[in-house]
Amino acid sequence: MTRLLLIPALLTFTLVHAQDIHTGDGLLRAMHDRYQSSWYQTVTFTQKSTTYKADGTSTAETWYEAALLPGKLRIDIGAPASGNGYVLSDGTVTILQSNKVVGTRPQVNMLLVLGFDVYRQAPESTAKVVQGEGYDLNKLHEDTWEGHAAYVVGAEKGDLKSKQFWVAKDTLLFVRLIEPSRGDPKKLDDIRFSDYRALASAWIAARVEVYSEDKKVFSEDLHRHPSQREARPRHFRSSTVQHHALGEIGTLQSRDVAGQAVWRCAPRCAWRDGRRRPSPQRPSPYKASRAVEASCIRALLWR
Repeated sequence: MTRLLLIPALLTFTLVHAQDIHTGDGLLRAMHDRYQSSWYQTVTFTQKSTTYKADGTSTAETWYEAALLPGKLRIDIGAPASGNGYVLSDGTVTILQSNKVVGTRPQVNMLLVLGFDVYRQAPESTAKVVQGEGYDLNKLHEDTWEGHAAYVVGAEKGDLKSKQFWVAKDTLLFVRLIEPSRGDPKKLDDIRFSDYRALASAWIAARVEVYSEDKKVFSEDLHRHPSQREARPRHFRSSTVQHHALGEIGTLQSRDVAGQAVWRCAPRCAWRDGRRRPSPQRPSPYKASRAVEASCIRALLWR
C-alpha cells in the first residue's frame, strides 16, 4: 500500500519539477542539478575534424582534445609534437603555432560552457557567462528537435535569428546553438551536438556539426572512446604557456589501451636559470630530442 502511494507522489514531483522550468535560469539550474554528482571533471579524446569547402571538397585533420571542467580546454591540431593548437582557460584563448605563442585574446567558448561546464559549476556562474554573451535568459519556449521535445532559450518561437541554445527536455543535454559567426557576424552559425554516448555516469556528444547559411561547413567525430585523466589547473594557464619557468611543461603522445584514448607524458623539463634540465623529481624514461625540447613550451601536462 505504501509503495502504491509513493508512485503518484513521485509522478507529482516530476511534473512539478518540469513545470518549474519557465526561464533560462531555471533550465541551467535543472541541467546542473541533474548531473552535478555524476558529470566528469576531466576528459581527453581524439577526433576527426572536417572542413567542408564551397567547391564541394573537404579537408580532414586529427585533433587531440583535453578538458578540465569547468572552463579549461586544450586542442592540439595534428600531431601534438608539432605544437599547433589552442588553450582556452576561463574566458581567454592562447594560440600556438609551431610551439610558439602567437596570440592571446578574450574568448568565451559557448560549446564548452553549455555542453560541459554547466554540469560542473554553480548555475549562477553559468547564467552570468551566458547573459554576458548576449543570450536572453528571460525568453524560453518549447520546440521539437530531431523528433524530441526541447527547451529553447534566448528567442521567441519561430525566431531562428536571435542568439539561442536548445536543450533536450528529457535528458537535459545541450543539443543546439545559434549565434553569429566569429568570422562574419552577418552570418549565423548553427551548431549541433548529436550521437550522445555514455561516459562514466554522464554523456558526451560523439558528433558535432556546424552549419552556416544552411550549409554544413565543419564537423567533428570522435575517433575513439574518450578517457578520463587527472589534470591540474596550472597546465591551462596562459601564463604557463608564455613563461616557461612557471612550471614543468611536457608534450603529449596518444596510444590505445583497452580501446580507450589515453595520453601520456613524454620527457618533461624543469626550467632553471633559463636552461632546460631533466627533472630530478621524475627522471624521464625517454631520450631527449629536439622535438621534446620544443615541446617544453606546451601548455598542458597530463600525469
